[in-house]
Amino acid sequence: MGSLFDEVAAKLTKLGAVRDRFVMRAELLPADLALAGLLNEIRDAAFLATELCHLHAQLAAFPLARKVFEATQQLMVLATEDDYLSVGTRAWLFHRRKEKRVAEHSAGTDEANEWFEHAVRDIKRIWSVYNPDAEEILQRENAQLDAPRPKGWADSFMGRNLGKVVEDRYSKVSSVLGMSAADLAALNTGIYAGLSRESHANLRLDPASLRVAPDGTFTVVEHSIDELAKNKLVLGCISSSLDEATVALRYTIATRERQQSAELRAKAARLAEKALAPGFKPDLGLQLLRAGGASTTFHFANVPVRKVGILPDGTVSWSSEITLEGQEVYAATFDVPGLLVPELTCALGVDIQNLTPSVELKRHVLLQPITLQLDCTLGNIQQSSSDSFVPLCVTKLSIRDARPKKPN
Repeated sequence: MGSLFDEVAAKLTKLGAVRDRFVMRAELLPADLALAGLLNEIRDAAFLATELCHLHAQLAAFPLARKVFEATQQLMVLATEDDYLSVGTRAWLFHRRKEKRVAEHSAGTDEANEWFEHAVRDIKRIWSVYNPDAEEILQRENAQLDAPRPKGWADSFMGRNLGKVVEDRYSKVSSVLGMSAADLAALNTGIYAGLSRESHANLRLDPASLRVAPDGTFTVVEHSIDELAKNKLVLGCISSSLDEATVALRYTIATRERQQSAELRAKAARLAEKALAPGFKPDLGLQLLRAGGASTTFHFANVPVRKVGILPDGTVSWSSEITLEGQEVYAATFDVPGLLVPELTCALGVDIQNLTPSVELKRHVLLQPITLQLDCTLGNIQQSSSDSFVPLCVTKLSIRDARPKKPN
């Protein structure tokens, strides 16, 4: 049984690592809030259910396992939705409306409506700064939730049984999960049945035998609780849901990265076509971004460093000329983040004080040029007084070993 606990813990860690890669965008505000909220629900409920199983409290763990399952279904639907912004906004509104309905029982209809309207006004005020269509999207998706309910309607932000919607979406991720869409659907049907049986109010009495006394009274001899089987059900369901949640989130991240890469490539292409100022060489970062390198790590084996600038935020930056494939010469700007500056000082053979930032830009000239080996990713498009460029953000560095290799 220990392996099941370890498996769930490992999958929670994996989901957390993928969650760290999910960058929320202000132009997608309500949709990203909905997605992040579902991720938090999955993480917290899975952790608590696992802890309850450790404490032999499986009866209390089942409702939490069902919460993990249902939140994962919602996450799968939202993460694989082509119209992510509209459906995500609807999901955010749907859950706010559910909170409003709960509040009506304790605070009354007027106060609950006021709370809901205030929540929508707040999100619209913030979101409108970053998305000019914010108000129209909120109104449209709120109206969608108020639309007449057709036959087969279900209480979800899709207006349909989410299990059926998830079955349709499995075609997008089933290969990564290692099962066919049909097998995944069958598995989830079984999980839902098991969780529903254990998490709902039930006749929680399982007689092994009955003892009837001469006076007509009787006592029940119950079956012993199979804790091992109940742990397997709870932890197995959570493990399966965590797999799906991780794959769904990766799908969203990959989709977003492809979209952003395409947008950046188009923007870099436009900037690269502009005429260069006299004496300037084309920017290497723009060229690599134009070629589709937004998510790529680039290795440079021979980068010369002669002088550096130290920015107030601690970044150390310099420019070098880089020749690609022995032909075109490009200007490249390299940025070393503050965390790697101690390594840079060792590689350059300078005192740390020379690369310590101040309130203004500092410069330091090396006594002699040093050649470095660098791993870099592309930064954001920057605009200088004369042109546009994309810095190469250093992720790993070492001094190039110039000593000749010994013959074998």
